[in-house]
Amino acid sequence: MRIVKCFWPVFLWAILILIACGLPGDDFSNSKLLLIPNFDKFVHFSFYFGLNFLLILGFEWYHAKHIGRIYVSSLIVCVLYGGLIEIMQDTIFIHRSADWFDFLANSIGAIAGLMVYLISRTLIIRIFKINKTA
Repeated sequence: MRIVKCFWPVFLWAILILIACGLPGDDFSNSKLLLIPNFDKFVHFSFYFGLNFLLILGFEWYHAKHIGRIYVSSLIVCVLYGGLIEIMQDTIFIHRSADWFDFLANSIGAIAGLMVYLISRTLIIRIFKINKTA
């Protein structure tokens, strides 16, 4: 049950990404936000920024003594998940298509999430009372 306690925000965020990226493209055609240049790339960036940030936090809650592996593993998971979603958009989802620039935005968002986490790690450990010796 500890894994559920540590990773439930990650699972919810990943499901949100899957649902949002799986919605038919027609559902967004009337959105005024799409008039903003590259707004969809910002959304992809934000999704994976949040996913990686939450994933690292979950890993540190769950098993905080393998810090280096946590960062690499979380980044790999996010990039693979972003690639899987893009493949699903091209092959499974209705009125959706894969886009290399979406994949790039996903990956850059995951990297940015890692960087922000690293910069704010000391504060996060204090706020969430993560045991660094666990």
